[in-house]
Amino acid sequence: MTLSFHALEPARLADWLAFFDGPAFADNPEWGTCYCRYFLFEGGKDAWEGACATPGVNRSAMTALVRAGAVDGLLACDGDRVIGWVHFGPTSRFQASGGALAPAEPGVASIVCFLVAAEHRRRGVARALLRTACDELARRGFDSVDARPARDIQAEAMNQFTGPLPLYL
Repeated sequence: MTLSFHALEPARLADWLAFFDGPAFADNPEWGTCYCRYFLFEGGKDAWEGACATPGVNRSAMTALVRAGAVDGLLACDGDRVIGWVHFGPTSRFQASGGALAPAEPGVASIVCFLVAAEHRRRGVARALLRTACDELARRGFDSVDARPARDIQAEAMNQFTGPLPLYL
């Protein structure tokens, strides 16, 4: 496996969508409608569940945000195939349960989601994504990074979408 990393930008939208439409949730189709919108969603839990239950809602909303340059993250590629994704950005951009993830502080970024295709897990892809994301955030002038790792390392991979604690340690 030869990894390369690419910023999500409008020119890479088709690659990102192909990943989310295909291998991203091949082992967990129930979550296949999120399109990594959870922390950008401004409604409460019921509204989020409604958005996920309605085909195309999150895909369409995220497509518009990516085209507008309002989504930050990195694609991990093996050759020309996307095999992983990390979503990050200024903490002030993100929501959780209908409220801000954290107080808006200049220079603080958050890493909110990791996704690695099932056949590429446990091969260092998420760790490489984390390192590359931290380097990119430092390059952009962020002083610190907020993360919310999944503490139950025995949980299924789908429940560790914020990254398992050992990844950060």
